[in-house]
Parts: sequence; structure tokens; C-alpha cells
Amino acid sequence: IPLPTILQTITTASSTSPHPTPILLNPAPAVPLPDSIYPSITHLILNESEAALLTGREVEEVEAKEFDWSVVTGEFISKGVKNVVVTLGSKGAFWASSSSSSSSSGQNIKQGFVPAEKVAKVVDTTAAGDTFVGAYAVAVVRAEGGGKGGEMAELDLEKVVKWACKASARTVQKEGAQGSIPWADEV
Repeated sequence: IPLPTILQTITTASSTSPHPTPILLNPAPAVPLPDSIYPSITHLILNESEAALLTGREVEEVEAKEFDWSVVTGEFISKGVKNVVVTLGSKGAFWASSSSSSSSSGQNIKQGFVPAEKVAKVVDTTAAGDTFVGAYAVAVVRAEGGGKGGEMAELDLEKVVKWACKASARTVQKEGAQGSIPWADEV
């Protein structure tokens, strides 16, 4: 999808009243985004190379064994993104979430690492990322569907990321793309 279309869609959705439409962006393949768009993004899901590109880092730097993902997720949070997830392939995923608070920075940031579920044999990783994003989206909608009167339930991002990692682990154990994606009851 061309970048201008993505930007216009985000701008339009975030200006809905009385409550802006939550935006989930998976910038794949990544292209630089204007800083003005980040505050409109509710959920940003990216892989290591996309995170590197969008933060001006070299891929080799972020792929280093002891790289501190809280720095990258913190950069996106400081730009206004509410929830950030960096998928790390066979290692798992790092997540960060911000909420308004009375702290001096105005943000309460929660973060964590979810290890990938171990599998007996990896057959095909083709649909792993798409499965992660799809499972994440389903889990968010299910979690936030419990709100009443327009209020959203508190989102447990760690639980959402664990479920998405588990779905991806199921996917890599089968060959192909669409046919390898598990149904919800298989996760």
C-alpha cells in the first residue's frame, strides 16, 4: 500500500469522534514515517530490521545478542505510540506500553520480553510474522471488547504478546503460508 494512502487512512481514522479509531500499524516493508503520525498509532508491531530502519540504526546493531530493546520501544513511546511490539523471530518478542499517569513524565511505561515457544521442528517461517500480527489483533479486539459505555477494558499487553507468540509457533511447524496459520482453538 503506498505510504500516502497509509498516512491518510491513519489521519482519517484517528480523527473520528467522539473516540478515535484505534490504529494497528505493521510497517512492512518499512519506509521512514513522519514523526507527526506516531501519536495516532495505538499499536505498532515491527520486526528487528523495521525497527532499525525507523530508528536510524544499522540492522547489525539491533541484531546484537545483548541489544537493549527498551531503548527502541522507548523511542516510539516518546513519539506518542501507545503500544509497541518488536518481534524477534525465534527469540520471541519485546513489548512496551504507555498509559497516562500523574508522574512527572506523564507516562507510566510497562515493558517486557516474551520468549518464543519452543517447537520440535521448524518447517516454514513464511507466515510467522503475519500470524503474529493477526493473532495480536484478534487478542486486542477480544480484550477491549469488554469495555462498557465506550470505555475500553485494561489491556494486558504481555498476555496478548504471549498468545501471538504461541500462534506463530504453531505456524512455523507447518509448510506454506495460509494453510499453516492456526485457528484460534489451535493456539
